[in-house]
Amino acid sequence: MCEVPVERPDKGDARFRAALEGLWKLHCEKNADYGDEADNFANYNRAGRMGVPGWKSALIRLGEKMSRLESFARKGTLANEGFKDSLLDAASIALITLILFRESHPE
Repeated sequence: MCEVPVERPDKGDARFRAALEGLWKLHCEKNADYGDEADNFANYNRAGRMGVPGWKSALIRLGEKMSRLESFARKGTLANEGFKDSLLDAASIALITLILFRESHPE
C-alpha cells in the first residue's frame, strides 16, 4: 500500500493522479449509460442470469479491450476507437473486475 504522509500529499506522480481522476470521470460518464440506480455495474452483472458471474463478464470485456490494444500494437492503428481510449477502458474494466471479484469472494 502506498501511504502518503500528511505533510507530503504530493509524494506520488502527479501524472498518475491525473490519470486516476480522468478514470473517475470516465466511470461516471459511462455509468450514466450502462449502470442503473440499483447497480452501478448492471451491464456486467446482467450476465448472472446466464450463470456467468459479473466479474467474469467484466474479465471477458477486458479480454476484448486487450485484443484491440494488441491489434494496435501490430497494425499501428484502430478503426473505431483510439488507442488511448482503449487503454482507459481497459484500466476501468480491470478495476470493475476487481470490485466485482472482491464482492463475490470476500476475504
